[in-house]
Amino acid sequence: MARGRRRVAARGLAVAVALTAGGCGPRGGGDGGGPGADAGDAGAGASDASGDAASDAGASADAGSASWTCRETAAAGAPFGAPLLVSDPTHASFVPATAAHGARVLFAWHEFDAASVAHVVFSLAQEGCVGPITTLPDPYAPARRPAVAATTAGWVVAYEASDGTTDVIRAFELDADGNVLAGPDTVSTPGLFGDWVDVDARGDDEAFAWTDGSAHYFAMRGPRETVAAGLVGTTLVSTGLLNYPRIALAGDGTLHLAWRDGGVQAIDWDVLVVTRPAGGPFGAPVDVSQSPGYGSDSMDAYVEGDGTLDLVWAEQDPANVSAYEAAYATRSAAGVWTAPARYGPQGDQIWTPSVASGLAAVWNTNTAAAGPLYFASGPVPAALVFAGTSGRTPVLALSPDGTRHLVFATPGPPAQIFYAWGY
Repeated sequence: MARGRRRVAARGLAVAVALTAGGCGPRGGGDGGGPGADAGDAGAGASDASGDAASDAGASADAGSASWTCRETAAAGAPFGAPLLVSDPTHASFVPATAAHGARVLFAWHEFDAASVAHVVFSLAQEGCVGPITTLPDPYAPARRPAVAATTAGWVVAYEASDGTTDVIRAFELDADGNVLAGPDTVSTPGLFGDWVDVDARGDDEAFAWTDGSAHYFAMRGPRETVAAGLVGTTLVSTGLLNYPRIALAGDGTLHLAWRDGGVQAIDWDVLVVTRPAGGPFGAPVDVSQSPGYGSDSMDAYVEGDGTLDLVWAEQDPANVSAYEAAYATRSAAGVWTAPARYGPQGDQIWTPSVASGLAAVWNTNTAAAGPLYFASGPVPAALVFAGTSGRTPVLALSPDGTRHLVFATPGPPAQIFYAWGY
């Protein structure tokens, strides 16, 4: 591809909060077993990574009606422990998304069932212990490409799903145990095509954005304001579903929307941002990457507590046009942008970066299909995460205490989802 980025009764909806003593303590793992397979064995595909979740698990803690699989955390000095297979090894699984809610993290992905129909599923994790897989009970199918954000009560999970005629944007509200509070409901305009949704939340305020391949759309809901699905107003030169939006919602209701565009050729693409104050319209686009003649691609956004917007993307290197390096810029709450900068040279193509607080970020190199995973703790050169591991579409979340959560897909076949944590 050209340069371009997250059945309830059968799988068990309720996931109990309490973990039994000895299962997973603070900063600890299970009461035996160690981290399972060596990180260097993570490889491409489930058989090269961890075999299956049970054999790689170490101890298992009985959390009431649900079994949580526990493992030890990273060794001293390592950003993450060995990755644990969290998807069903018999199903192909793709496009993870994640968000932290206190010490607990939710990660969602879509998997294909035995009939090759895609469904959105999720699991919870806390202190290295991972809960069972739960399928979101939506009659609309196939359902794909979830996005996740933490709310006051738990999480909002958004995704695209077919209403039988076209794909629309759907959403569930979940509590901190993974129980359904509301949904599924259609966020986009019923009957109008929508794809590649992103979601962000601050407290009970939620924002959604998606594309139909020709334009970007957004919607908002919560105590601050409710905005029905409508056009953002961006004019897309490079059309298609890969020109998806990424959003970040600030605590004062300011909504930032980023995308890449500027021409039909990759060398014409720039990373652009429009900003909407609470209750107001989106402003004019700002060219953040500022690299005419060189491609800018595959971005992600995050808002800090003080309102600073962190933006990370893949930037073509003028000195080595075959390479795309990890670049970043920030925007203050007052609207002042910093000049673009880089995490450090890698001399390779970086793909699908995911950014969290403090400009911590992950991405994969090599190709969009898969490659080595890299992590940067902030605006510093990145380090290889797992030797010998090939992954794609990695996503990063940080808990308030700084605990790191990494979720990624392997190329397969079948493609699988892995989770690793550290602090």
